[in-house]
Amino acid sequence: MRIYFAFLLISAATAFPQKQSEPALSVLKGVVKSPDGTPLAGVRVKAVRIKPDLWSGLPVDSASDGGFTLDGLADGTYLLCGSTKPRFMLADPCAARGTNPKGQIEVKSGTRIPSQIVEMGNGALLRIRVKDRDRLLQEKLNSEATAPQNRQIRSLSVFAWLPGNPVPQRLLANGGGPDEVVYELVVPSRLASVRILAEPIGPALMEDGSSVSGPGGKIDRTLAVPASKRSVVELVLSTGRPQK
Repeated sequence: MRIYFAFLLISAATAFPQKQSEPALSVLKGVVKSPDGTPLAGVRVKAVRIKPDLWSGLPVDSASDGGFTLDGLADGTYLLCGSTKPRFMLADPCAARGTNPKGQIEVKSGTRIPSQIVEMGNGALLRIRVKDRDRLLQEKLNSEATAPQNRQIRSLSVFAWLPGNPVPQRLLANGGGPDEVVYELVVPSRLASVRILAEPIGPALMEDGSSVSGPGGKIDRTLAVPASKRSVVELVLSTGRPQK
């Protein structure tokens, strides 16, 4: 009888294999600081995994003491990024760092992760002002509740390529009036230059009201960034109807 009962147990274990436990997820804590070391509240912090694959977690806002907690992190290599509204002129530490090993954080379940510091950099405001008198770029937004700083005009994409960062930074429409669209992005003020790529779909782009956009309807320009912090780098473009 005992032998028969043991046989039943083995058969059941074989027929219904045990579900393997999911790998444990890690928690990462830290504080956001300004360039002079002051804790910053209201900075949107997110963890971006670059190894073994690309993944971005949900962002959190830093507390009044600058502290933040990111949970649900699987094993991998991460970067910590931070962003604020353009008017604060604080640069995302991920913007120019790219995949620099100096800023990488190794996350492994069962291993304690030291408290991290997200240090925002001194920034220069990159502003692309697009005059759109014929309203060729206007498009109804997905939702009336969409915040102005999160607008994306689908007929025009504007990217900034920063030295040392293989991933382009997308500029979002941030203000403007009925006859213009303004794109803004804060870049590290220590950069010597930044490359701007504007890709229209439909309308042509002109710079200084005369020169039309280059091959494929794109405008590709490299702009100098002043060494002084809180400077503004502006490029003025205008729309026009494509020549047939």
